[in-house]
Amino acid sequence: AAIRIYAFGGRYDKTSLEELSTALLGEGKLTPSEKWINEMDLQSLVKYNVRDSKLTLKLTQFDDNIVLNLMFVLMRICKMPLFDFTRIAVSGWLQMWLVYEHRKRNFLIPRKEDISESKGDTATSNAIIAGKKYQGAIVLDPKPGIWWDVQVLDFASLYPSIIKTRNLSYETIRCHHVECRSNKVPEVGHWTCTKRNGIFAIILGFIRDTRVKWFKPRSGDPSIDPVERRNSDVIQSSLKVLINAGYGVFGSVAFDFYCLPVAESTTAYARDAIKSLQSYVEDQLGLNVLYGDTDSVFILQPTPANISQLIEWGDENIGVELGTDYEFRYVVFSDRKKNYFGITNHGNVIVKGLMGKKSNTPQIIREHFSNVLDILKQVHKPQDFENAKNKIKKLLQQMIVRLENNDFTIEDASIRMSLSRNLREYGTWTQTVQAVTQLLESKIIAPNSIGIGDTVEFIKVSSPIRVKIPQTRELSFPPETRSASVIPVQLVDSERDLDGKPIIDAAESTFSQLLITLDMSWDNIMGVQSLDDFF
Repeated sequence: AAIRIYAFGGRYDKTSLEELSTALLGEGKLTPSEKWINEMDLQSLVKYNVRDSKLTLKLTQFDDNIVLNLMFVLMRICKMPLFDFTRIAVSGWLQMWLVYEHRKRNFLIPRKEDISESKGDTATSNAIIAGKKYQGAIVLDPKPGIWWDVQVLDFASLYPSIIKTRNLSYETIRCHHVECRSNKVPEVGHWTCTKRNGIFAIILGFIRDTRVKWFKPRSGDPSIDPVERRNSDVIQSSLKVLINAGYGVFGSVAFDFYCLPVAESTTAYARDAIKSLQSYVEDQLGLNVLYGDTDSVFILQPTPANISQLIEWGDENIGVELGTDYEFRYVVFSDRKKNYFGITNHGNVIVKGLMGKKSNTPQIIREHFSNVLDILKQVHKPQDFENAKNKIKKLLQQMIVRLENNDFTIEDASIRMSLSRNLREYGTWTQTVQAVTQLLESKIIAPNSIGIGDTVEFIKVSSPIRVKIPQTRELSFPPETRSASVIPVQLVDSERDLDGKPIIDAAESTFSQLLITLDMSWDNIMGVQSLDDFF
């Protein structure tokens, strides 16, 4: 994920060589005239393999060897060979790093069972999210509406900072010193040691400080050479991925240093930090907190003096640096958490949680959602909203007319979804599995030719179709006939299968979230009038 987002700017979704090379290099593995591998003669197969090798080399050389440089930096930090580093998840990087630091200090490496027996394996907080063992971050209730001149203040690397400043590590949490029991963790009842520094707090704190105090400032310094500035930006962003995984691994039983009280205490300190910040902003400064999520709060119309006060307060009372993240010209909240959009003072659009940006939304809806945001970017004062609303209404009505008249293409209706696991591991009849099953049954793809990270493209249909599940070990379902609500694009008959109704239904779900915040309604877009319209 670090390489995909920070080195390549999120320009691809799938991780196959075909997707990577096409998205980044403009070159693909196969051309339409070529055959499948099992049908190639020896000369064609050699040519195919040589091209794969060249594409792989070009990807490693992409943007002045940034991929290899990134790998070398992180593997050296985690003390791992390149082969192992590229084949395990970030939790494995942290585990190997901890093992190395124990050996360097001549420390005994504890067994997971001994840590659980000594520190406890039962959470004292109640998880809000299903499947979690303990309570996570706090999300403050948003105040619905359109708000002007909003600044987002966030804690710099909140979780890593807490681990460092609160001395959280498997050996310092719930230590055996009686005198340390007064050093309580808010809400959860654990305590941390005051007599020794925890090994994880030391090493994670070092990486956190290196990122915040060295690489992050250099990444935005215009006086530094552009190449060096770019490298610093990639490194600081990737270090963020590494350190942000630090608290979560202690809550995973797969981690060899698994210690639930460490993970639970980290989130407890984070919740306390946000609550304390909200209280100070509202009670001491008299400002309005519009929303808060995990490590940041949205503050209405603070002055530069207010921001300076908050930064000083955060350093003195929380022990974590505060800084300004976004400065919004205006931001729009619905009544749902983690659902908002805003236009920054620089004209950038920030969208959180709204369905119009998600990959499981038909392409025509995603395009119109982007067009709506472009209209909203042109709003510079409250009086501009009326004109913007009229443009949005006209734009969406034109889309609806196209959908009602089936005046759209397969590409307009298509939805792209990636496989997050192997086919056999899917136990439910999801739309992605439905589409893959039809491709397998039609022998368009081979059973072993699709896996994790591969993307399936399909459209929704109004009336369910019957699908015969082929007998293959790649699927966890028995060979039987089932109903499906989607068709893969390879099997779509444009005259028979394209239907605008499912897309209109999806559009209503997508745009209603946004329209409500603008004091508009989907019914009004569709031309449905209420009694209020007559008075």
